[in-house]
Amino acid sequence: MNLCILSYGRTGGTTFCKWISKELDRIYIHEPFNKNHNWMYKNTNFLTDNCVIKLEPEDLDKIPGDKITIGLIRKNVYNCAISNLKAIQTNKWHSPYKVDEDWLKKNEFEIEELSKKILKQNDKILNMKYDITLTYEGLFENKSDIPIICKFLNIKNLKYIQYMNESNKYRKNLEYKSHLI
Repeated sequence: MNLCILSYGRTGGTTFCKWISKELDRIYIHEPFNKNHNWMYKNTNFLTDNCVIKLEPEDLDKIPGDKITIGLIRKNVYNCAISNLKAIQTNKWHSPYKVDEDWLKKNEFEIEELSKKILKQNDKILNMKYDITLTYEGLFENKSDIPIICKFLNIKNLKYIQYMNESNKYRKNLEYKSHLI
């Protein structure tokens, strides 16, 4: 049975999927319906039932067959918006970055607008039916979701937990305001 991780950008979905695919020894498929890299998956058979697939929630119905679904959100919408805006501005979605107070002030309006969008995305995910829902904060910050997902997926010996290390975060300087939903 395929494992589908449903999340929007900048919620830790890529790192989480890479980790889970390693722990379960499954193929990882990254956003197969994203126009920027769907060419990589044109000949993929999603019925192999041995995949960890990162998707936006709107794409779930495109994966045939039975599947386990995991929703992933980031409660701190402000930090999620900062990360989103920086990726949009640089077109670097999986690279380390830094921001400073000047950048935050200069981009205050855009960050607030993205925060509103992220709140709506979180609401959409939270109102969908999943087998389990996790948070960025529970996976990467306080680690409270790690034992939950391990129990859910029957992972007993963590061989690749280093994927969830704080050093893998893209932002390489201090966190800023905390705006949790």
